[in-house]
This record gives sequence, structure tokens and C-alpha cells, in this order.
Amino acid sequence: MRRFVDALFALFVLFGGTAQGQVGPQPGGQCPGQTVHAHASGSTSIVQAALPSPGAGLRNYLCGWDVSAAGTAGFVGPITIVNTQTSNITVQNTTPLTVANGGISISREYGTCIPAVSLNQAMTVSTTADATATAVDVDVHGCAY
Repeated sequence: MRRFVDALFALFVLFGGTAQGQVGPQPGGQCPGQTVHAHASGSTSIVQAALPSPGAGLRNYLCGWDVSAAGTAGFVGPITIVNTQTSNITVQNTTPLTVANGGISISREYGTCIPAVSLNQAMTVSTTADATATAVDVDVHGCAY
């Protein structure tokens, strides 16, 4: 019986199943559910993009994000990701906006997409910008299934 179970598991993994330890969609692979993308823009204060609540019985998976900004001086950040399964994530930006550097862009792609804390839960990526920012954009992408 043990050999049968091992063989069945091997076939499951071989033909597209998820092996233990892997959660959610993998990079470069297809999303097994609905692909989700959100964008938000602003110039100062909080700019937030959200993967919307996917619906009853579905879970969001955050696969990556990008924050870009232009301005004359100051900083954009921190970047905060809310409603992940383990805890909120905060990324600090140490690159100031200046005319000389033409702005900044900070991106993250996750090797294994990060699941939402619960089913039917929105996930947000937000940042703050000081008064010297002229344009701030937040893009987020993931899956819901």
C-alpha cells in the first residue's frame, strides 16, 4: 500500500500538483486561478494598490509589486504589505528622490507567491511620499484561487 501511495504522489507532482512546502503559484508558471493586477497613483501622502477580495472560498496570492516615484528631494516609504498569511511586511527605502537620479523604482518578485491571511481577503501594498514627490505609482500583481 505504501508503494502505491508514493507512486500516486509522484504522479501528482509530475503532472502539475503542488509538492509539500510549496504554497500558491510559482514564478514563471501559470496562475491556476484568476490573475489579478491593481494600480494606484498619487503625488503625496499615502498611495495604495490592493488585490481586491477574490470572493467566497478563494484566497489571494501576492506574487510581486513595484513602487516608482519622481520628485526633487525626499524619500518615498516605507512600503507596507498588509494581510499576508504570516505577518505584515515592511520594506524601507534608503534612496532619496533627486533631480540627479530621476526618481526611483523599487520592485519585488516573490519566489513563491505569498498567501493572504484568510479566504476572501484583500491584500494591499502602500507607501507614503513627502511633499516633494510629483508622481508616485504602486503596482501589485498576483493570483486568486
